[in-house]
Amino acid sequence: MKTYVVDYEKKDDFLKLPLKEINSKRSILIQIFSGICDRDRLKKVVIELKDIFPKASIIGATTDGEIIDDEVKEERIIVSISSFDKTDVKIAFVKGVSQENSFKKGAELAKKLKCKNAKVLISFADGLLTNGEDFVKGIGEILEDTVLSGGLAGDNARFKNTFTICGEEILEDGAVGAVLINKNLIVSTDYRFGWIPIGKKLKITSAVGNRVYRIENMKAVDAYRHYLGEETANMLPKTGIEFPLITIKNGIEIARAVIAKNGDGSLEFAGNIKVGEYYQFGLGNIDFILNSLDKVNKKFQHRAIESVFVYSCMARRRFFKEGASIEVSYLSQFAKTVGFFTYGEFYHLSAKKNEFLNETMTVLALSETPKVRSKKVTRNFKTDEGYISTLKALSHLVAVTNNELEHIHEMMDFERNIFVQGPVIIVKIKPTRNFDVEYISPNVINHFGYSAFDFFSKKISFKDIIFREDYEKISSKVRDLVTKRVNFFEEEFRVLTRDKKVKVFDAYIVIDRDSRGKISSFNGYFLDVTKRKEMENRLQYMAYHDTLTDIPNRAYLNDKIDNLVEMAKYNKSALGFLYFDLNGFKNVNDTLGHHIGDELLRVVAASIKRVIRGEDIFLRLGGDEFLIILTFLDEKRAKEAIRRFSKRIFDIFSKSIKINGHEIKVSTSMGASIFPKDSDKIEDVLKFADKAMYEAKKRKLRKVLFFSEIEPLKREKESKEGKFLIKDTI
Repeated sequence: MKTYVVDYEKKDDFLKLPLKEINSKRSILIQIFSGICDRDRLKKVVIELKDIFPKASIIGATTDGEIIDDEVKEERIIVSISSFDKTDVKIAFVKGVSQENSFKKGAELAKKLKCKNAKVLISFADGLLTNGEDFVKGIGEILEDTVLSGGLAGDNARFKNTFTICGEEILEDGAVGAVLINKNLIVSTDYRFGWIPIGKKLKITSAVGNRVYRIENMKAVDAYRHYLGEETANMLPKTGIEFPLITIKNGIEIARAVIAKNGDGSLEFAGNIKVGEYYQFGLGNIDFILNSLDKVNKKFQHRAIESVFVYSCMARRRFFKEGASIEVSYLSQFAKTVGFFTYGEFYHLSAKKNEFLNETMTVLALSETPKVRSKKVTRNFKTDEGYISTLKALSHLVAVTNNELEHIHEMMDFERNIFVQGPVIIVKIKPTRNFDVEYISPNVINHFGYSAFDFFSKKISFKDIIFREDYEKISSKVRDLVTKRVNFFEEEFRVLTRDKKVKVFDAYIVIDRDSRGKISSFNGYFLDVTKRKEMENRLQYMAYHDTLTDIPNRAYLNDKIDNLVEMAKYNKSALGFLYFDLNGFKNVNDTLGHHIGDELLRVVAASIKRVIRGEDIFLRLGGDEFLIILTFLDEKRAKEAIRRFSKRIFDIFSKSIKINGHEIKVSTSMGASIFPKDSDKIEDVLKFADKAMYEAKKRKLRKVLFFSEIEPLKREKESKEGKFLIKDTI
């Protein structure tokens, strides 16, 4: 076996190779690693290769960087040409790969390639559409003992589209593979990781596929914020490369890097993460990782190696930078080395145990002859051994401390008997029409007022106590999720307790299925979030209401005004805007004190609230300025309706107001405008009402003044001044 590597720019680059010798071999495998994600360019390369090497089997992928001996390239097309004396090559592809069908497509590809004496399968799959973990498991179901290598295609971290290549096919949603057929082919594999797990073991409490909703019952992004700080959380998913989640599976370290941050606080990872699994944050260090390369030397120095293929995670190139070249240069001393940086790596452990890796460099070394060549592998880089020892010691200290703390917490939790006294109701529900209870923790009586026995005996059911609309919403959601074969859901619902109180709960439910996929139970817990909801509602109310008068404020108007306008347009009705203030209010503050002035505002607001209609909106805009919005007015009779209503307000100010023994007499000036009669732009209508009020004050009117009643010339002049903008009014 012999491998030639070309840094391709034009067809002539291939003509420098010993073409006659290569084409005389039993078989040829060509791998294309392209940092250029252009279909036409890839097609041109394939056509040229088929012309020069007519019997070659061609596969390839776009990349996040290319490897050629001791160099790391970017946005190049690297072509690896391997000729074999004793090995046959068979290639195949599948189309239509997606996150949902990746297991099926992996198995489908493996079936096409399955044959006697298949020793190695090199496979590449679409980097954006493929669920890598499911894909490699699907392959393992068919090719149990075949060594799997390769990875997901990249596109230089643009995450727009990746390509795979098989023969003359350029695929956007495909997976490709080349199987090497030779029972005597000598195969050596290795993987290099190097990230140190550090800190507390974190439990995944809510996840579906590769999307994690909650870690340690916190939103996933909040878990990163809690343990790694605000800056790291804000920079996700970029910092997900530097701080992956790490666990141990089948005896090897598995990393899962963040690839997307969602608006609901969930995170998407490059690989599946299951509910109930424990992960630690990973800490990467270039010195530590490079130092681990000595293990490669010990593993490979006495093995027959004629070619080395490297499929390494994009994180290593982007995180290591110059260190990535050092890492691959160490391998190039064994044999011709070529490969690419992937969006996830495929690795074979043993029968049916293919793993999908992140943050890892995987190595596939091949030889057709058992003869071991003498290799002098030199270490051409230095590492800080003292720092590495310190890092290991720090990691050990944190791990031991966390284990001790976790033990203490477990004892405390046991003593409190969380299942009896705690805030979480544990449930196991049968997949029946009425969601019959199979198990519910005893503390349910503390929350619902009904005992566990009440549920077991069917004296009470969830349908009896959950608000009807919430129960129907949950039922509909469950039916929808079941058909989609989703295995987890989260929902909020309200309960009417035995003592007629309303409580709010969050449900976190895992859908368990048997081997045939049939639902066996719903397992999970209900968390009482009543106090949290009350606080959220209170905070929202405070944000949208004036603290002095307890009526809506400017923020409320900003939030609702667009809906009011749309509703008016839809109903073809008018909106009346009455802008008014208190004449003489400053004098009250100056002579009697601000506490009397504040009480005057409260009394006036309370009096006005009693005379407005339920569908109208009454707001305090600040100081002694108020706004009333009359809704659902007839466009033709809006003016008359506003004038009739304004008399109610003037009646309130016609009498003295008694406050703390003081007889206070204040009047009001009121201006009005009409939407859409005065303008179809709401900012203008608000400005007009404000201006009409100041004109009414200037004229000392004791009736409402409409903007349309101001002299046309004066109105035109004042409109051009643009003095009263909406940002000053709302």
